[in-house]
Amino acid sequence: MVLDNAAAEAAALHSGPGRKKQIDDALSYLREKASLEAVPGAKFTFGPMLASGSQEFPTTEIIPKSVLVFDPSGTRKDDWNERGLKKNGPYDQRTFSPKRLRIAVVCQGKYEGQVDRFVAKFLDGMPETLTGGKHKTARYGDGFLRRFCLEKPSVTFFTSESASAKDYLAASRRALAQATDEGFKWDLALVQVEEEFKSFDDGSNPYYATKSVFLKRDVPVQSVRLETMGQPDTELVFSMNHMSLATYAKLGGVPWLLASQQTVAHELVIGLGSHSVSSSRIGSSQRFVGITTVFSSDGSYLLSDRTAVVPFEGYAEALYETLKKSIMTVRKQDNWRSTDKVRLVFHMFKPPKDTEAEAIKRTVEALDLDNVTFAFVHIAPSHPYLIFDNSQQGIGYRPPKKGVLGPERGLHMKLGDRESLIVFSGASELKQARDGMPRPCLLKLHRLSTFTDMTYLARQAFEFSGHSWRMLAPEAYPITIRYSDLIAQRLAGLSAIEGWDSDAVHFGQIGSTLWFL
Repeated sequence: MVLDNAAAEAAALHSGPGRKKQIDDALSYLREKASLEAVPGAKFTFGPMLASGSQEFPTTEIIPKSVLVFDPSGTRKDDWNERGLKKNGPYDQRTFSPKRLRIAVVCQGKYEGQVDRFVAKFLDGMPETLTGGKHKTARYGDGFLRRFCLEKPSVTFFTSESASAKDYLAASRRALAQATDEGFKWDLALVQVEEEFKSFDDGSNPYYATKSVFLKRDVPVQSVRLETMGQPDTELVFSMNHMSLATYAKLGGVPWLLASQQTVAHELVIGLGSHSVSSSRIGSSQRFVGITTVFSSDGSYLLSDRTAVVPFEGYAEALYETLKKSIMTVRKQDNWRSTDKVRLVFHMFKPPKDTEAEAIKRTVEALDLDNVTFAFVHIAPSHPYLIFDNSQQGIGYRPPKKGVLGPERGLHMKLGDRESLIVFSGASELKQARDGMPRPCLLKLHRLSTFTDMTYLARQAFEFSGHSWRMLAPEAYPITIRYSDLIAQRLAGLSAIEGWDSDAVHFGQIGSTLWFL
């Protein structure tokens, strides 16, 4: 009861009305009781909060949803990914192979029955489970096989005697041994894990142990928590939706592409994210940096065929090498000329130093490109700004409603020539009322940038937040940053497993897929 009351109080404090009241109370005190001086003799006071009716209010727009393409001809389009997939199938349905998958399921023996039922629902769908208001629909009625145009797979179970990493490894190796003996390769490993595994050290975590064994053999791994399997069917259908999308992407599939406006310039977008690893709660931590390349060709955004992760101290050198390789690959593919217009956009988890920006420029200049512009964009989730939407009365059929006073997804507020606020995840994207209110991200353009169209950069970053193949809901950050964070997190965890070799993803076939989702 005490913990429940504390959680309720915390939720009220972090809600839109709670945050606004704190600010109003603080301003009232400072206006009425405090005598404020910038310097001795120079007093100042606080006026009202800046509102949209004021002339000083920043330029504001709602960025429209991204248009997604579901076939190579570009004729099948939709701005809702789930609807587009159900109606059209995936972008590469005609070329994806193999259609009949070989799936190894690794789980604890005492949960084999539960996992069996879950796998059947995942593959074949849940057509009898309806959700929604007045117009109920089967959100996962088609299932993984029909949604992605696949044939009935071959599924084999390999059970672990306990929840230890050792037993999970033994089950995984039995699966690989069977494939070797019978002369085939697993297309996918489905692994049952538990929420408790997150508290284990990476070196003893069954999730990372199992992942390390399969990835070294170029087998993608999709884990599912036992707690997720136990959800009511009306909740499970949403988990299934996300899981099916991530699984197809890990198999090397292309669910959709992002249709963007054609530009004269060849454009590459480089994302840098990070993950900190600590051996204990009070011990020192080490930061790993992940690098993801996203490039455009003929108006469609695609993901690069390689990922990298390095300790923080070595990320600059790795970035330069990745940049060289990406430019050379795309230049050859699209037949660039040295005089063609090229634009490089960097999405960064930290503000770049002047020395880093200059070094990147020199790196590119050495590649014999005459017309290159740069944009170094720091995407900062932590900043002093809040946005309240007084017209947002909350989402839901009954109290407590979620997102009260929260801004709408897609809201773009241009603060100046080099700063913008963007709401990547708005009130509608909150899962529950206790999640508080959504906050915007601050985009800051580095002063050495030579491409300075902040409106273009903000809209582009927003498009990338809706282009995730990890889940059907929009991401809270552009995938350039989110994927990079995941790469760094996964490889940092795998590095703690004895016998792991990072070359498996750097140079193996698995590196050309989104194995880290």
